[in-house]
Parts: sequence; C-alpha cells; structure tokens
Amino acid sequence: SDRIETLRESFLATTMHDVRQPITLMEGSLVLAERWLRDEQPPTERVHEAVGDALAATGELIGMIDTMSDASRVAMGALQPDLEPASLEAIVREALELFGEPSRQRLRLHVPQGRHLIGSWDPGLLRRVVVNLVSNALKYSPEGGAVDVEVEPGEGGTARLVVRDEGLGMTADEAAVVFDRFARSERVRHKGIPGLGLGLYACRGIVAAHGGTIEVHSSGSGDGTTVTVELPLIDERDLAD
Repeated sequence: SDRIETLRESFLATTMHDVRQPITLMEGSLVLAERWLRDEQPPTERVHEAVGDALAATGELIGMIDTMSDASRVAMGALQPDLEPASLEAIVREALELFGEPSRQRLRLHVPQGRHLIGSWDPGLLRRVVVNLVSNALKYSPEGGAVDVEVEPGEGGTARLVVRDEGLGMTADEAAVVFDRFARSERVRHKGIPGLGLGLYACRGIVAAHGGTIEVHSSGSGDGTTVTVELPLIDERDLAD
C-alpha cells in the first residue's frame, strides 16, 4: 500500500506539472494576442502566431487528457472500439495534420503506391496511437531531427505502421518495461523531458483491442527507437462484396 501511495502521489505531481505547461502557454499567448488586438493597427502576423501557439498548446492538453482517459479505460478493461472500415493511410495522414508546422517539417511519411490498407478499426483511437507514437519520436529526438513514419503491408494479412527516430534510444532494461503503466526511465527524468508514462501503455491497449500487436526496438542508448504496429486487414474480397 505504501508503494501504491507513493506511485499515486508521484503521478499526481507529474500530471499537475505537465498539464500546467500547456495551460501557461495558452494563457500567455492569448494575453499577448488580446493586448495586440487593442492597438489601432494590430500586428496581424504577431497575433496570428500567438493564436497558433495557443491552439498548439490546446492540442497538447487535449492529447494528455485523451491519453489519461484511454489508459484508464485500458486498466479497467472498458475500452470498446467503435469499429468501421477505415484506411490506415487516411488515419495516419489525419493524425499528422494535427501537428504544428515546425513538427510536420521534421516528419517523413512513406506510403505504398496502389495499396488499399483497409481494416475494421476505430479511426479516432488509432489516430491517438499515431499521435502518441509520433509525439514520442519528436520529443526524444535531437532538435530538428527527422522522424520516419511508414505505412506498408505487413505479414499474414496485416497493415504495418512504423515510427522510427534517431533520438535517445533505449537500454535493454528500459525497453523491457516501456509498455508498463507510469513507466519513465531515470535517464529521461534527469533530462527533464515531460511525460506521464501512460502513452505507450494506452497504445498497447488500443492496438490489442483491435487484434493487433505493437513492438519497440532499440539497439541501445543514443541509437534511436523504432515502434512497429501491425493491425489485421479486412479481406479485399469482403470489400468487393
């Protein structure tokens, strides 16, 4: 019980700290925009930039809330995907559009030509998986570092999503617990990188609820990380019917 209490207090402290950051950015950006709009000739570009920063912070906060909600439902066994025929390429493209322009410039998307990777999936949940994986890749990469996002046919009637970065990488010990709830390595904590330790836990639960698999591979510290998701496809003959 002492360990549970310690984990709970640590999680609450981390959550409050991480949630406060985008709220502070939103407030500061909107205060500046409101101040500039009082001018007789408002500096349009500066107002636009401030509102853009506020929107980006809003998206970050919504992402945190979604992650906590998904992780909670996974832990309670209450995650119920709303399944429909959906394209993995479309889901990925929609997810990447949620990132700001500086982040999108760092992303390299690779998709197959002439292949329709369609599955019976919950597009909203899988978009959150993509956003989570890409956010992690950007966060743990060096400033300006590129992130590769690949959509391709997998093996045995599956669609494969691969997110690859050239960032911090993982030790064998870190990789062994990366899908645990609240998992955050001491190395990451010491670098001051924000995070709830729930993202990959929620992703694994969402992928499993779709009958898929998710794996993380890293050659070691400093060698980058590759996350591979495989999801079952709808048989193309069923689509034709």
